[in-house]
Amino acid sequence: MANRVRSRYPNPLTNKPLPPGGEGSKPPRPRAVSAPPPGGDEAWWASLGCQAEQPTPPASPPPPLARHLDERDFNYQVDEWSAGWSTVQRTIALINDLFMARKVFEMAAAAQPDRWFTLRQRARVLEQHRPKR
Repeated sequence: MANRVRSRYPNPLTNKPLPPGGEGSKPPRPRAVSAPPPGGDEAWWASLGCQAEQPTPPASPPPPLARHLDERDFNYQVDEWSAGWSTVQRTIALINDLFMARKVFEMAAAAQPDRWFTLRQRARVLEQHRPKR
């Protein structure tokens, strides 16, 4: 036990403090003196990612739709039919609002009473207009 090296840290069980600079103590570490960074302190902080907040650019418009809209994207459809309901001559309106779809259907039937019109919700026919003979 004669060659026992004392620890630098005190033993909490014995409560004996270390001697100020005696055996087993280490010399203090020299502090390195560094030159200022190139570009100044702001460049050094910026290299660490600590730069001042940049103003955010204005929001860009949303990207264009990936595909064109078609009748699958709307709930209601107003169509003009050929005589005898054989083929659709033209689609007058594709609308998601039932109230607006009914108004468009009524206006089309009132404007051209001699034509055939339907108001559909996908494949289901809600209303149809037949010309009076």
